[in-house]
Amino acid sequence: MGIYVKRILVKDKERGTGRAALASFVEKVLARDGTQCVWLIVRGDNARAQAVYRSLGFVRFDPETERTLYDAAAEPPAEGCFRMRRITTPLQNGAQSP
Repeated sequence: MGIYVKRILVKDKERGTGRAALASFVEKVLARDGTQCVWLIVRGDNARAQAVYRSLGFVRFDPETERTLYDAAAEPPAEGCFRMRRITTPLQNGAQSP
């Protein structure tokens, strides 16, 4: 099972508030039994967000074989956007789980 983060909105940027909130959320949900990953969609031109997500252990991924499953659980990335994911445990047989 995975958790999709739809949106993170912060009024005052560059204070670490969004990063701290996401870090806390990710740690809590990944500690739950059965949660294998947290994923989100980021704009390709949003270098600040990508850097924050990478600092929290997220990596870019493209679920070729399970695209329909991910798209049904959330929404497909818009043009110029891509998915990033953080995994808590290795998934069996290389499967990707939304």
